[in-house]
Amino acid sequence: MPNTKKVAVVDDLSQKFTSNSNITLLGFDKTSHIALENLRKAVRKTDSRLSVVKSSLLAKAVEKTPELKDFSSKVLPLKN
Repeated sequence: MPNTKKVAVVDDLSQKFTSNSNITLLGFDKTSHIALENLRKAVRKTDSRLSVVKSSLLAKAVEKTPELKDFSSKVLPLKN
């Protein structure tokens, strides 16, 4: 049985995908904490949002969103 918190995260991401016109995916595995905090501050100034999510939950949200079917076939599965 799926975890209800994870289901809620997938649903929220799917809703964000449909309600926003621009989405950017970034890999940050080797980014320093200071650089990530500076990115968060810069994003806040532009009235945008930054979300850090697990790649598996992101993949499920992309697959669930009908508008991203073409994107899904080109990008998924996410690889480093």
